[in-house]
Amino acid sequence: FFQKCAELRADFFETLFAEFTRSIQPLAQPVYASWMEQLRVHFPQVQIIDGSNLDAIAHRLKLLWPVRVPVLPGCVTVVYDLFTGTIGQAYFFGHSYVSELTRAPQAFENLAPGTLLLGDRLYAMVKHFHKLAELQVYGLFRRNGVLKVKRLTVLSAAQDGRMFCEDVLVEVGAGKTDLKVRLRLIRYRHNRYSLDLLTNVLDPEKLPARTAVKLYGMRWSIERMFLDLKRTLNLHCLYASHPNLVAQQFYAAAMVYNAFRVAQAGIAAKAGLLPEQLSCEKLFPKLAQAAN
Repeated sequence: FFQKCAELRADFFETLFAEFTRSIQPLAQPVYASWMEQLRVHFPQVQIIDGSNLDAIAHRLKLLWPVRVPVLPGCVTVVYDLFTGTIGQAYFFGHSYVSELTRAPQAFENLAPGTLLLGDRLYAMVKHFHKLAELQVYGLFRRNGVLKVKRLTVLSAAQDGRMFCEDVLVEVGAGKTDLKVRLRLIRYRHNRYSLDLLTNVLDPEKLPARTAVKLYGMRWSIERMFLDLKRTLNLHCLYASHPNLVAQQFYAAAMVYNAFRVAQAGIAAKAGLLPEQLSCEKLFPKLAQAAN
């Protein structure tokens, strides 16, 4: 069976996920993260990108018994829509050694113009900012320590007690071979908390410094999504060890997640609640029972 799976491909499930997600977009109302709704004036979509390895395979087929090291079935890159609460893009890679930097450009290509993309410091690369500018997409990433930053102009600075926030126009390049790019460096300090952000939104009116800091705090949403996929939708329990079958299970779980998040928003609206006030861990099993 394991050898037979080697001839199967997960392209059908990847395409099915993309078509299914596109078909439910009219139903996916932008009601999540409503306290950040003012951003939609300047950015039609705010999305978060991140990657994750799938859990190691514990119960192995006989074919894998001689392999002593942990067997990872693959890794995924996901683009999460902040306002609809759904997975906009999902990519499965059968080899866990494929780096996130290699996987990112594929997701960039499918972003709508004007989108604001959030990511951690791994995505704060000069080549990524050039690619986003080419696609007319904005980025907001945590500063990567390897980048060389040259300060040009201080756009604003504010201090209130132990809080300090500075907005600086900078020129960024990682080395001599890199083409320089002009970005905004937002430095935020509060007590012992420190955050440095880089963005190619050069107009502070579109993305004020304090709003950018607050928005970056919403990056936990994609971490919560991974947790719901693995724990609530049981993706930590892989039913097969072949990457092709793991991919099918991943895309199936992603489709169920999107359907349930749309339902969650509708249920919350009828109850007069925010969608975030409903626990996915408690709601999803009830939706599954109702679907059965």
